[in-house]
Amino acid sequence: MNQKITKNLYSFFGNEYQNNAFLLINNDNNECVVIDPSTYANEITLFIRENKLTLRGILLTHGHYDHYSSDEVLVNNFETKIYCPLKEKNVILNHNFSKEIVGEIKIINENNYVFFEGEELIVGTFVFNVLETPGHTKGSVCYKWENYVFTGDTIFYNTIGRTDLPTGNQLEIFKSIRLFLATYSDDDLILPGHGCMYKKLSEVKKANAYLIHFSKK
Repeated sequence: MNQKITKNLYSFFGNEYQNNAFLLINNDNNECVVIDPSTYANEITLFIRENKLTLRGILLTHGHYDHYSSDEVLVNNFETKIYCPLKEKNVILNHNFSKEIVGEIKIINENNYVFFEGEELIVGTFVFNVLETPGHTKGSVCYKWENYVFTGDTIFYNTIGRTDLPTGNQLEIFKSIRLFLATYSDDDLILPGHGCMYKKLSEVKKANAYLIHFSKK
């Protein structure tokens, strides 16, 4: 299933892992990017073709298999690349949970990936601010474009990502929450990888016990 959130942002949702995937469109030139495609590649492919869009890239917030399991379908259909933080490369290659989720190890074709560093990521005509938010995994990030913030498994509407998996760290995610609160504004739209798909940060601050707690610090 998909849903229009704003004039240039769509979500894809409803799979067995309850993942949210997002498709962001530059309406000036019909370029688009996909954030955390999960299992929705076929549905996303159909949407892109029906709307005559040009896919410029696939962005991963972190390297767990449920968030990018169908990414190679999009790579093959549109000859695009997958963008992933360099610090998350070890998770992609060694701790992606493909065996635990589907019973087989996902073979990663590194030629499909762009492992990047830095606070800015340019994909086509999109310029994203990249905020490192380790804790759920070592290389987890949030991406911001205009007032959209894609948080992956770092911040959800009413909780935060678990930290008991490989490369996770509770102290690090607490630091990331503080940085998150110091970086983003109340009017920013928070777009997580699971659960409630979009709320303004001002609303999330009222519903998320962790953000409530750290807002008082």
